[in-house]
Amino acid sequence: MIPTQAATTTEILGDLRLEAMGIRLFVKRLDLLDPHINGNKPFKLKYNIEQMQKKGCSTLLTFGGAYSNHLLATAHAGKKMGFKTIGILRGEEFAQRGGPVIDQLRALGMELVAIDRGAYRLKEKAARVQARLQGRDDIYVVPEGGSNDLAVQGCMEILTEDDQAFDKIYCACGTGTTLAGLSIAARDAEVMGVSVLEGGEFLTEAVRAYRAAAGFAPTGNWKVLTQYAFGGYAKHTPELLAFIDQFQTRTNIAIEPVYTGKLFYAVYDQVQRGEVPSGSKVMVVHSGGVWE
Repeated sequence: MIPTQAATTTEILGDLRLEAMGIRLFVKRLDLLDPHINGNKPFKLKYNIEQMQKKGCSTLLTFGGAYSNHLLATAHAGKKMGFKTIGILRGEEFAQRGGPVIDQLRALGMELVAIDRGAYRLKEKAARVQARLQGRDDIYVVPEGGSNDLAVQGCMEILTEDDQAFDKIYCACGTGTTLAGLSIAARDAEVMGVSVLEGGEFLTEAVRAYRAAAGFAPTGNWKVLTQYAFGGYAKHTPELLAFIDQFQTRTNIAIEPVYTGKLFYAVYDQVQRGEVPSGSKVMVVHSGGVWE
């Protein structure tokens, strides 16, 4: 089964910056749900795998880059639950030289199909992908990042009744799926998505579309923050790395530069800038992540 049981929530104590503002900061530890299928990934995969099984498909095909924790979670799910997996990999150079994530994908039995970046922009229409799909009714296709309406449905289950007491909820944002699900599930809290991509303005429209497809008003008490991308996906600066090192030393919570490092940096910067009102109770959704 995909692990989506209730996650533990940890309060960060002893931080003078937070205490001076009267702000209580809690971390929802989705990264601890399972050693391999954790973060927001099990929630995104849950209903997609159910749909795959209902259709009688034996293979899940999906897309991602060399650092994709979505591909990694999918490969682990396939290994654990007994279905085949195909990963369409962005960038032929990564397949040739391998890497910590790619090596794990291969070890888990995922078939990797590397395509160049130009073809990857077309994704499902790319020739090498179409060649895999032609005449194959046993393949179920999940978009990049596991992002579709079924994934939003799963992400709505991240929050429990106990999570309704928070004033602000922050999450990392790469496709808008998790943010959409959280924004629907949160009754009163303001939900903030921290874009890990440069040019993340498109995420606002993505969340609006997901919410509308789920039968909710496109707008609501949510927002995408686009100023914390640090140059783009999987890119970082010495300032970000220094923050991550200090945060991990202080809290003993592991974060990385691709997703959660940018997320926590944004939260602390928002506090420093006065964007989080004094006395607020804040939750950060730790959605896992991978790094070399």
